[in-house]
Amino acid sequence: MECYEISTIWSHHYITYDPLLDEVLECPAKFKLRSKKDKFFARCGDYLKLDKKNIWLQFHYENFARCRLVAYIEDDFFKIWSIISTPKRAGIATRTLEFINEKIKEMGCNLDLYVVDVWPVAQEFWKKMKKRNLIMDFENYEK
Repeated sequence: MECYEISTIWSHHYITYDPLLDEVLECPAKFKLRSKKDKFFARCGDYLKLDKKNIWLQFHYENFARCRLVAYIEDDFFKIWSIISTPKRAGIATRTLEFINEKIKEMGCNLDLYVVDVWPVAQEFWKKMKKRNLIMDFENYEK
């Protein structure tokens, strides 16, 4: 997966982010949920397979910290309904949300952030997802 490295205004450290974020913010309508059926699939087990308008993003920070999230766009909201970060690395999820919010403003995108759910224990989340075999190409996400 290709990532771009950028510097951030709230820190002297770096963050690499998934270029899909730019694509999402350039054309949110492409990722927007349009029907109840779409929403059903977005909230069910298929979400990690990236179908039915789900957005899967990974962010990498200094000292191997990571943040991963699953989101979709509905009613002019960038709805993050699962966000997990490296355990015992305080502030990583917050920095990620700040960064996304900053990118939304920078690109003049008419979206607001909305966090539906947070998984504080990443290991538990990944264990469940791996067990249910919902992640395509799991080895790449596990690293």
